[in-house]
Amino acid sequence: MEQRLKLKRWFQNDKKVSAYVHELEKLYNMIGTIDKHEKVIKLWYGLRGALQKGLWTDLLNPETSTWEEVADHATILEIAYNVSEPKDKRSHAEPKGKNHLTPQGGNQPDSSHGKSQGFQSNRSGSQPFQ
Repeated sequence: MEQRLKLKRWFQNDKKVSAYVHELEKLYNMIGTIDKHEKVIKLWYGLRGALQKGLWTDLLNPETSTWEEVADHATILEIAYNVSEPKDKRSHAEPKGKNHLTPQGGNQPDSSHGKSQGFQSNRSGSQPFQ
């Protein structure tokens, strides 16, 4: 009975998907026979909201998807979210005044001080793209 209570209160929160899935599997093994569908429902709705949204976007459904599909897709989504975070943070942390390449390939100083000014022209009378 104690394990069922722990299962009822078990959510991903700040855990990695793999740790959450592993702990769920341990609890299910200790409890014994539980319907496969019930396991998928607990897995799905115990994940963080952003991962649930990603599962829906990937056309998965807690009523029809398998445990393996949900666990695998959630793991991939988690990796994708973690890969994109540092890139987003770097783009906001660029130093002001840094030189940026223009579409023509030349360097132009960035005088926008963090504000988007669009593409800067680097045309001189004899460029191949006119």
